[in-house]
Amino acid sequence: MDNTKVGVIENIVMGTKGGACTEGGDSGGPVYTFEPDGYVVAKGIHHSDSDPLFGDCTERFTDIHNVRQAYGGDVMKRR
Repeated sequence: MDNTKVGVIENIVMGTKGGACTEGGDSGGPVYTFEPDGYVVAKGIHHSDSDPLFGDCTERFTDIHNVRQAYGGDVMKRR
């Protein structure tokens, strides 16, 4: 059985900066906050790439609600 899910993620926040980019393998990493009550709350997923000609880094952030809508699952809040 093929459990592959395919979806389109919209509303990605994107920014470009000069200089160093995040390291290879960082894409898909979590973006989260620590709450005062001890919970860790998922905020989104990070991904980036760089332009070899200009050295610019494009950082992208996908909000966790868009990820859940496309792929399902429960990843919101844990203690």
